Amino acid sequence: MLHHSNAFDMKSLLSFVLVALVCSAANTPNNFSIESNAVMSQMLLAARSVKSARFTLENTERIEKALLTGKQSVTIQVQPFKCYVKLIAPKKGAELLYVSGENDNQAIYEPNGMPYVQMKLDPKGWLLRQNNHHTIYELGFGYLSGILQHYMTSQPKAFKVLEKVNWNGNTGHRVEINFTDFGYYNYTVQKGENVESIANKKFLSKYLIIEKNKSISGFEPIKEGTVIKLPTHYAKRIELFVDERTNLPLHQKIYDDQGLFEQYIYTQVEINPEIRSSVFSVTNLGKGLL
Repeated sequence: MLHHSNAFDMKSLLSFVLVALVCSAANTPNNFSIESNAVMSQMLLAARSVKSARFTLENTERIEKALLTGKQSVTIQVQPFKCYVKLIAPKKGAELLYVSGENDNQAIYEPNGMPYVQMKLDPKGWLLRQNNHHTIYELGFGYLSGILQHYMTSQPKAFKVLEKVNWNGNTGHRVEINFTDFGYYNYTVQKGENVESIANKKFLSKYLIIEKNKSISGFEPIKEGTVIKLPTHYAKRIELFVDERTNLPLHQKIYDDQGLFEQYIYTQVEINPEIRSSVFSVTNLGKGLL
């Protein structure tokens, strides 16, 4: 959890790292020191190096003004994209499988309970999007890293890397990203645009756009010329715990002007493990083998 893709542009990333280090050596703002550059640059490079991963993900997302929580065990392969998700809560035991180019490019949902009917679902369809801020394509660390890369280039003064701390048995840095001028502005929709294309173009939260504009229905094209409200940034404030061992943001808390909007906690993280092909096999769903 890049439309901005998980595989964000390495050339621009390396250019950013070089420019940032040169600038910081010359005249670095107090809140974006050489150490800050190093921590954030290492995080982006670590996210870019993820080819596959296993982890447990606990998520909290604001849906219709209520904070909904979930927990799942996730296995992903980045290219070509594959994911296997086993729900822990809610709907304990349910499974979701997606393999790019297979199963008619549909996600396979195995409920392992009532109604005991395996279903093919559009990964971007309403049934999988409901009560979720993100699609399965945004699982992992690439999505957030792509957004942070954009803001590190355009607004480096928003970033502040704080002291080392211990979190959940791990040592790492606390990171704060504050957009003090966060707000909303009027945007005139262009031909063929929808919530997703606008959010991706401007590095914004899709769900936050939907939440702010009650007239928008899901992710269908929006009529050209419609004036909608867009947030100025992805969030008002982002708090991260960047793990020293993996250099990845294992704890992410994201706030808008109303308060906590998203929280993601990664545990039992394995980066680039060897993954058996059976993990991504539809024939093993519902058999308790995975």
